Amino acid sequence: MKMHKTVNYGTIIKLNRENQNMSLSVLAKDSGLSIGQLSKIENCIEGTTEEVYAKIFDALDLDFELIKKKQDDIKYQFYDIYKSIVFLDDENQIKNAMLSFIDDFSQVYLSVDVLLIRLIYNRTYSYDDNECDALVSLLKKIVSHVDPDYQSLFYTYDGLFSLDKNNLDKALIYLELAIDLSNNPMITAMAHYFIGQIYRKKRRILKSSESLFSARSYFVSTGNFRRCVLTNILIANLYCANNEFNDAIELYKKCIEDFSRINIDIYSRSITYLNIVWAYILQDKFLEGYQVLNDMPEQEKNYLNESQNKTYALFQVIIFNQIGKKDEAFSICKSFHTNYSEDDYNDNYLMYFYYLYGQKKVRLKFLNKNKTLIKRRHDYAELRLLFKFLEKEITSEKQMTELKKLYYDYIFNQLD
Repeated sequence: MKMHKTVNYGTIIKLNRENQNMSLSVLAKDSGLSIGQLSKIENCIEGTTEEVYAKIFDALDLDFELIKKKQDDIKYQFYDIYKSIVFLDDENQIKNAMLSFIDDFSQVYLSVDVLLIRLIYNRTYSYDDNECDALVSLLKKIVSHVDPDYQSLFYTYDGLFSLDKNNLDKALIYLELAIDLSNNPMITAMAHYFIGQIYRKKRRILKSSESLFSARSYFVSTGNFRRCVLTNILIANLYCANNEFNDAIELYKKCIEDFSRINIDIYSRSITYLNIVWAYILQDKFLEGYQVLNDMPEQEKNYLNESQNKTYALFQVIIFNQIGKKDEAFSICKSFHTNYSEDDYNDNYLMYFYYLYGQKKVRLKFLNKNKTLIKRRHDYAELRLLFKFLEKEITSEKQMTELKKLYYDYIFNQLD
């Protein structure tokens, strides 16, 4: 289904006037209109003749005839770029297409298409908060007057910016609004996909699975098999979180089979292998986990090592400790922590926690010290693992009571 192609000159006028810091009264005077008439045109309350539009665009130093000619082209190119993003086409080609689109059409006029591509580019590549805030502020002034699919895309990415800031409730509001507004299955699928991940962070397993199954259904209907595989990985993660380990491992292995016929990025492939290891660790099946680590393709192993993947290092440490390879485990811990201290724990507190293996009191103290950080990061799945192994070390009833209190504070208080 294509994006809607209705031309809305009022929003184009308003965007370009705002972008030029021109007041409504100045533009009305320069175009020979009353302020009231121009305001109604900008806010799509009423239209006007092409002759009047031409006068308004001339006052903005824009070529109305060129804008008319570019309308179909800009919308088709916008659709093609967004489809490439959703279908996970070549990243460099997508990036170049976005930059070319922004450069080419910004020279003609500012439109909702250009602003949305700039917003998507910002969220994907540049992460400039100031630019993002400026784009969102400008789009909010006209979003209610554009086609529903454009509104839906705007709320999708506004929701993702909230997600990036860990404002999960606000992100959910925007993404659910995006679904309500969307007439396009690609947009609807992506909103469900992101909502599923948010509910997973909130430990709402049932809500997460409902959203992910909906996303997968839409991806199947649009022939987007790469996204289907990635969604299956997330669904398998839910099985794992719900202690349905056999179903999780079966689905992970199906995804690995799909890797051979569908081009999936190296990160997703590597993490899928780690997820299988995780499922075995949670069942105390350390030899099976060790076998998966050994059988992992060299390309994935090299990627994880070169990127200093924290989870890969941690899982090796856990398994090596459990199968009697404690020297190898300590060597990985020591190597990983060469440049870290207890106070410098932003992304390595789990490894530091395991580095303190056997030091029960210190580990409890360390968990308590980092309570705020852990809650903010929503690292419940890995916390579950930490408590599981700490529980095995504790023999004192007092320490066990303290551990259970910590576990309750960390996990169950988050469910509301």
